[in-house]
Amino acid sequence: QSSGRGPLGPSVVEMRVKLEALYPDMEGVEGSGASAGETLSEALVGHLRGPLLSIFVEARRALFTVGAEERRRQRESCQKQLEELFSQLQLYIKGAGLFEEVEAEVGLRKHLLKTIGVEVADQLLVFHRAGEQGEGKDTLPG
Repeated sequence: QSSGRGPLGPSVVEMRVKLEALYPDMEGVEGSGASAGETLSEALVGHLRGPLLSIFVEARRALFTVGAEERRRQRESCQKQLEELFSQLQLYIKGAGLFEEVEAEVGLRKHLLKTIGVEVADQLLVFHRAGEQGEGKDTLPG
Protein backbone atom coordinates (compact mmCIF):
# COMPACT_ATOMS: atom_id res chain seq x y z
CA GLN A 1 0.00 0.00 0.00
CA SER A 2 1.86 2.98 -1.30
CA SER A 3 1.56 6.55 -0.14
CA GLY A 4 1.48 8.02 -3.68
CA ARG A 5 -1.54 8.32 -5.90
CA GLY A 6 -1.71 5.33 -8.21
CA PRO A 7 -3.63 4.70 -11.41
CA LEU A 8 -6.53 3.37 -9.37
CA GLY A 9 -7.12 6.45 -7.27
CA PRO A 10 -5.98 7.70 -3.87
CA SER A 11 -3.68 5.69 -1.63
CA VAL A 12 -4.54 4.45 1.85
CA VAL A 13 -2.61 7.35 3.40
CA GLU A 14 -4.41 9.94 1.26
CA MET A 15 -7.77 8.43 2.14
CA ARG A 16 -6.90 8.36 5.86
CA VAL A 17 -5.80 12.02 5.80
CA LYS A 18 -9.01 13.02 3.99
CA LEU A 19 -11.17 11.01 6.41
CA GLU A 20 -9.46 12.60 9.41
CA ALA A 21 -9.89 16.05 7.83
CA LEU A 22 -13.62 15.42 7.38
CA TYR A 23 -14.01 13.86 10.84
CA PRO A 24 -11.36 15.38 13.15
CA ASP A 25 -12.74 13.54 16.20
CA MET A 26 -11.55 10.28 14.61
CA GLU A 27 -7.86 11.26 14.59
CA GLY A 28 -5.77 9.12 16.92
CA VAL A 29 -8.72 7.01 18.14
CA GLU A 30 -7.91 3.32 18.26
CA GLY A 31 -10.47 1.11 16.58
CA SER A 32 -12.09 -1.82 18.30
CA GLY A 33 -10.75 -5.09 16.93
CA ALA A 34 -8.06 -3.22 15.05
CA SER A 35 -4.53 -4.52 14.71
CA ALA A 36 -1.97 -3.35 17.21
CA GLY A 37 -1.36 0.38 16.76
CA GLU A 38 -3.97 0.78 13.99
CA THR A 39 -6.25 3.79 14.38
CA LEU A 40 -9.96 3.78 13.65
CA SER A 41 -9.42 5.85 10.49
CA GLU A 42 -6.78 3.41 9.22
CA ALA A 43 -9.08 0.47 9.93
CA LEU A 44 -11.99 2.15 8.11
CA VAL A 45 -9.86 3.05 5.12
CA GLY A 46 -8.43 -0.46 4.97
CA HIS A 47 -11.92 -1.91 5.03
CA LEU A 48 -13.53 0.52 2.54
CA ARG A 49 -10.75 1.12 0.01
CA GLY A 50 -11.32 -2.05 -2.03
CA PRO A 51 -15.07 -1.56 -2.62
CA LEU A 52 -14.61 2.17 -3.22
CA LEU A 53 -11.90 1.55 -5.82
CA SER A 54 -14.15 -1.00 -7.55
CA ILE A 55 -16.90 1.62 -7.80
CA PHE A 56 -14.36 4.17 -9.05
CA VAL A 57 -13.02 1.86 -11.77
CA GLU A 58 -16.54 0.93 -12.91
CA ALA A 59 -17.57 4.61 -13.10
CA ARG A 60 -14.42 5.45 -15.08
CA ARG A 61 -15.07 2.54 -17.45
CA ALA A 62 -18.68 3.68 -17.98
CA LEU A 63 -17.51 7.23 -18.69
CA PHE A 64 -14.99 5.96 -21.24
CA THR A 65 -17.63 3.80 -22.95
CA VAL A 66 -19.99 6.76 -23.33
CA GLY A 67 -17.19 8.84 -24.87
CA ALA A 68 -16.16 6.06 -27.25
CA GLU A 69 -19.74 5.56 -28.45
CA GLU A 70 -20.14 9.29 -29.03
CA ARG A 71 -16.91 9.44 -31.06
CA ARG A 72 -18.03 6.42 -33.10
CA ARG A 73 -21.41 8.04 -33.85
CA GLN A 74 -19.69 11.28 -34.84
CA ARG A 75 -17.32 9.47 -37.23
CA GLU A 76 -20.20 7.52 -38.78
CA SER A 77 -22.20 10.71 -39.27
CA CYS A 78 -19.24 12.46 -40.90
CA GLN A 79 -18.61 9.49 -43.17
CA LYS A 80 -22.27 9.40 -44.24
CA GLN A 81 -22.26 13.13 -45.03
CA LEU A 82 -19.03 12.75 -47.01
CA GLU A 83 -20.52 9.92 -49.06
CA GLU A 84 -23.68 11.96 -49.77
CA LEU A 85 -21.68 15.03 -50.81
CA PHE A 86 -19.39 12.95 -53.04
CA SER A 87 -22.37 11.28 -54.73
CA GLN A 88 -23.96 14.67 -55.27
CA LEU A 89 -20.73 16.03 -56.75
CA GLN A 90 -20.39 13.06 -59.11
CA LEU A 91 -23.99 13.45 -60.25
CA TYR A 92 -23.58 17.16 -60.99
CA ILE A 93 -20.27 16.62 -62.79
CA LYS A 94 -21.91 13.98 -64.98
CA GLY A 95 -24.73 16.43 -65.71
CA ALA A 96 -22.24 19.19 -66.57
CA GLY A 97 -20.60 16.80 -69.04
CA LEU A 98 -23.83 16.73 -71.07
CA PHE A 99 -23.35 20.31 -72.20
CA GLU A 100 -21.93 20.53 -75.69
CA GLU A 101 -20.23 23.86 -75.14
CA VAL A 102 -16.87 23.36 -73.47
CA GLU A 103 -16.99 26.79 -71.82
CA ALA A 104 -20.36 26.02 -70.23
CA GLU A 105 -19.13 22.68 -68.93
CA VAL A 106 -15.93 24.23 -67.52
CA GLY A 107 -17.93 27.04 -65.91
CA LEU A 108 -20.34 24.56 -64.28
CA ARG A 109 -17.48 22.41 -63.00
CA LYS A 110 -15.79 25.47 -61.46
CA HIS A 111 -19.09 26.43 -59.83
CA LEU A 112 -19.49 22.90 -58.44
CA LEU A 113 -16.00 22.98 -56.97
CA LYS A 114 -16.68 26.36 -55.35
CA THR A 115 -19.95 25.15 -53.81
CA ILE A 116 -20.02 21.41 -53.17
CA GLY A 117 -16.22 21.12 -53.23
CA VAL A 118 -15.99 23.51 -50.28
CA GLU A 119 -18.58 21.47 -48.36
CA VAL A 120 -16.60 18.29 -49.08
CA ALA A 121 -13.38 19.93 -47.86
CA ASP A 122 -15.10 21.16 -44.68
CA GLN A 123 -16.53 17.72 -44.02
CA LEU A 124 -13.11 16.12 -44.59
CA LEU A 125 -11.64 18.44 -41.96
CA VAL A 126 -14.42 17.56 -39.50
CA PHE A 127 -13.87 13.86 -40.21
CA HIS A 128 -10.11 14.23 -39.68
CA ARG A 129 -10.64 16.12 -36.40
CA ALA A 130 -13.04 13.40 -35.17
CA GLY A 131 -10.42 10.77 -36.01
CA GLU A 132 -7.68 12.64 -34.15
CA GLN A 133 -9.83 12.91 -31.03
CA GLY A 134 -10.40 9.17 -31.02
CA GLU A 135 -6.76 8.13 -31.59
CA GLY A 136 -5.07 6.59 -28.61
CA LYS A 137 -8.19 6.72 -26.48
CA ASP A 138 -9.53 3.26 -27.18
CA THR A 139 -8.02 1.83 -24.00
CA LEU A 140 -8.21 2.86 -20.39
CA PRO A 141 -5.06 4.26 -18.82
CA GLY A 142 -3.59 2.23 -15.99
